[in-house]
Amino acid sequence: MNSGSNALALPFKYQWPAGKSIESDPNGISRRSLDDLSANDVVRGKWMTEAYKEHGYTMAEIANYAGVHYSLVSNIIKNWRGDDSRFKT
Repeated sequence: MNSGSNALALPFKYQWPAGKSIESDPNGISRRSLDDLSANDVVRGKWMTEAYKEHGYTMAEIANYAGVHYSLVSNIIKNWRGDDSRFKT
């Protein structure tokens, strides 16, 4: 077998645009940062639910970021309907 050129063996390196923050979960899946999800006075229930259901964050990660107990995050996500004012920040 001919070893040939190693040019194709080099890893591809993508550079994210300046100011963008992309994190990876333990499985290596790209996801938006909690800072981005919770920015701009987004309702707490909305960003917590989105972080959990769409971006793969655990309730413990969300709770640590928000400074609350994970059971509160669980209740917020379980009860979030999009129009529920009980869980607004």
